[in-house]
Amino acid sequence: MMSLLISDLDGLREQALEGARMGYTGKQVIHPSHVPIVQEAFSPSAERVEWATELIKEFQEHQKSGQVSSPTFMQCHISTGFSNI
Repeated sequence: MMSLLISDLDGLREQALEGARMGYTGKQVIHPSHVPIVQEAFSPSAERVEWATELIKEFQEHQKSGQVSSPTFMQCHISTGFSNI
């Protein structure tokens, strides 16, 4: 969903957060003022980055035992990769 009202930053924030909750990883913007709002909505929280970093460490230690699934491992890499935006 995209709003064409450039000045509706609250609506943009709500749409971006809704998209993030639905599992999307980004959103198109139509104005430079939208970029920081969308980046904030789709960036992982500090807690999520910490969780992912720790899980990656644990996975590397236990990858031969099969205790952590590959999709979870990939999700961690995605979370830590977006932390530097």
